[in-house]
Amino acid sequence: CYCAVLSEKYLKAFSDVSLPTKIAGLSTTWAMMSFVFCRFEPEVRKNGFFAHWDSMTWVVTASFAIKTISTMYLLQALDSVQKNIGEALAVIVIYSGQVLLPSIDKAFDLSVFLLAILVVGLVKTYLVAPVVPKKKILTARPRPSDRKLVSLNEGSKHLQDMGVDSLLCEVADVLPAGVFYGMLGGMYPVCGTTSASNPNHCELTFLAHPPWSPQVSQDAFGATADIASCMPSQSLTVLGHVRDSDPGEMMDADRCKQDVEKARVHLSERFSEGISGP
Repeated sequence: CYCAVLSEKYLKAFSDVSLPTKIAGLSTTWAMMSFVFCRFEPEVRKNGFFAHWDSMTWVVTASFAIKTISTMYLLQALDSVQKNIGEALAVIVIYSGQVLLPSIDKAFDLSVFLLAILVVGLVKTYLVAPVVPKKKILTARPRPSDRKLVSLNEGSKHLQDMGVDSLLCEVADVLPAGVFYGMLGGMYPVCGTTSASNPNHCELTFLAHPPWSPQVSQDAFGATADIASCMPSQSLTVLGHVRDSDPGEMMDADRCKQDVEKARVHLSERFSEGISGP
């Protein structure tokens, strides 16, 4: 199987070379390596390479030569996986012939037959499985990145006047440009907008029941608590990108709502796939 994969690789890599030339090159290499290995066989060194050869040996040699050449043509036109499926099907046909022919005394073994069927089924499943394009793999969601939290303050008056609860956040590292979604302190899902003038600053909008102040929040029982002290970690985790920032844009309530809804959708998809990402 591995030899078939390598043969397919070089047969299709040198497309400007004729197929007979490529087969001759591969066959020469195989023959040379076979003779090298034969030099280490004590029986071959003692009696010679063609010792004990008879008519059936020549028939088997000729059949393998024909099989090898036809396999090269198949690899050129198809691929190594389909070639191995064909060989597995051939094994099933040969086994069935050995069992059915009266001249061959061979009993039917269900486990052997099912094992051959299983091999064909597994390879066929591999063929029909969807292939993920390399571009999609390269553009997959990035892994979460934590930024150390420096400070939290009440949000801008502009958003507060629009009835949007937000926080002004400063982190130690540079944040991605535009609008992102993530987790504040590993606890609060947020949508953040990075400052165009200072990439270490952003304005965070909570995605679920935000507290009204970064210093004091009231729980369901009327008690108050410091938000920062309640967070498991003093960090801002960036999970993904929502959109790019527009030059000179002024955030309004509708745009903020759209960003929050998109962030919620992305966050839900992220958690459904696993927060660690692809």
